Amino acid sequence: MQDRGFGLKFRDAERPGIYFRVLNEGEIETGDPVTFVESGDYDVTILDLFRYKYRQQHDHADLRRYLDAPLATRMRAEIEKKLAARQ
Repeated sequence: MQDRGFGLKFRDAERPGIYFRVLNEGEIETGDPVTFVESGDYDVTILDLFRYKYRQQHDHADLRRYLDAPLATRMRAEIEKKLAARQ
C-alpha cells in the first residue's frame, strides 16, 4: 500500500471485507462453476469478528455467540481459550 498508516486507518474505518484462503492449488478460469454453500443463519457478522480481534475486553455472551458460528479453527481455539480463562 506504500502507506505506513494503512493498517490503523483500515482498522479505524471498520470496513472489513471477506478474505479467502486457498485449500487446494489448481487452475480456475472465467466461466468455471462456483457453488455457494449455505452455512446457516448465525447472529455473527464479519464486523463482529473484526471488532473482536481489536478489543482488549470481551463480553462473555458475545464470545459464546461467536462460537455458535462456523469459525476458522484458529479463531475458534482462541475464543475457547478466552472463555476457559474466565472459569
